[in-house]
Amino acid sequence: MRKSFSLALLVIGLFCMTSCEDLEKKVEQKVNSINEKVLKLDSLVNKEFEKVDALDSLIEKEKGKLQKLDSLVNSTTNQVDSLVQNKVDRMNRIIN
Repeated sequence: MRKSFSLALLVIGLFCMTSCEDLEKKVEQKVNSINEKVLKLDSLVNKEFEKVDALDSLIEKEKGKLQKLDSLVNSTTNQVDSLVQNKVDRMNRIIN
């Protein structure tokens, strides 16, 4: 009786250990799968951040060009206004 009880305990213990090992393997596989997905997602996020940085750099470059163009337009406008004002003044002097 004692031998059969010991044998039963041994069989139950082996069954539990085998079940725990299987469960451990399944958990490890899930953790590895999640880690792979996290790495892929991290890589994707980094690529998108690089795109945003490149776009931001391009925007800043174009902003600089626009500022130069705006300055040129203002300067040209001032010159044209001055020329027109001189002509208007001359015309007023001739008329008066």
